[in-house]
Amino acid sequence: MTSDERLKKARELRAAGNQAEALSIATAVSNLEPENADAWWIAGLALHSLGKLEEALVALRKVGKLAPKFASGFAQYGVVLAESGQPEQARRALDHALRLDPGHAFSLRQAAKLAGDQEDEESRIRYLERLDDNGDADGHDLNLLGIAHWRRKHFFRAIEYYKRSAHVQPGPAALFNLGLVYNHNEVSQDVDAIDSLKRALLAQTDYEHATKKLAEITPRLEVLARCVGRYDETFIK
Repeated sequence: MTSDERLKKARELRAAGNQAEALSIATAVSNLEPENADAWWIAGLALHSLGKLEEALVALRKVGKLAPKFASGFAQYGVVLAESGQPEQARRALDHALRLDPGHAFSLRQAAKLAGDQEDEESRIRYLERLDDNGDADGHDLNLLGIAHWRRKHFFRAIEYYKRSAHVQPGPAALFNLGLVYNHNEVSQDVDAIDSLKRALLAQTDYEHATKKLAEITPRLEVLARCVGRYDETFIK
């Protein structure tokens, strides 16, 4: 069996969840062919999946030396660095991956995640908006953009992204977040907030956060409705 055939088998084993056996094959190939970047790459991925972070870093550094223009290799190296408690080195690795491939979606997502972990919302927004500009943002990415703008009190930008997220991704999260923005005293669109929260419950009937928030908002609006009802027809019109 050739090295390529053995590495193909290792990839199949990784896809099937058998990381240890995939690692064994990739390591055997790398021992025979120390300059085989694919063998080091598969070994690095398997080691990461097995939680062997220091060994994964060694393998991925080797990938970077053997394949210096492989953006995914530097991106994965950044991910493992971040998990190893080395966020600044991780950011440098991810930024290097993006210099190699400015539209690399995996690198943009991971850089945004790292920025969020460091509470750097400005950078998080920048990476996610690049992902969106490239047409690669999914519903989860759009929801994260909404959250980042919400935290920076960019309320109407947050509404825009939450709406887009709710449109493309089923589930209650973006709709609930949309309700929170509408309910904020600087936005004060409480009827829209209730509509969004009810839609969240239609998406998931046992979504407890939406139920609690509805119980908080609804009584106040019911009082307001009764007050308005006391006025004559001209006022209501």
